[in-house]
Amino acid sequence: MRLLLLLAQHDELNITSLSKNTGINHYKMSEHITEMVELGVLQEKRFGRIRIISYNMESEGGRRLKEFLKEWHCSYEVLAIS
Repeated sequence: MRLLLLLAQHDELNITSLSKNTGINHYKMSEHITEMVELGVLQEKRFGRIRIISYNMESEGGRRLKEFLKEWHCSYEVLAIS
């Protein structure tokens, strides 16, 4: 969930940034991302060894999930402040 929320807040991030900001080790992060890429929710761009991850906006599921999480996160922040 932390991975998906972080990606909803940013357009794209590399695996190292995702690992550091979520506390999930690099190996496990890579496994999760590979599964979600196969499902079509996320997409990746490769620049040599660097993998840049983002939501697959061509996929309805990827688009809807990103929109939902961004909206949910904003609502959650409002509740936390109140």
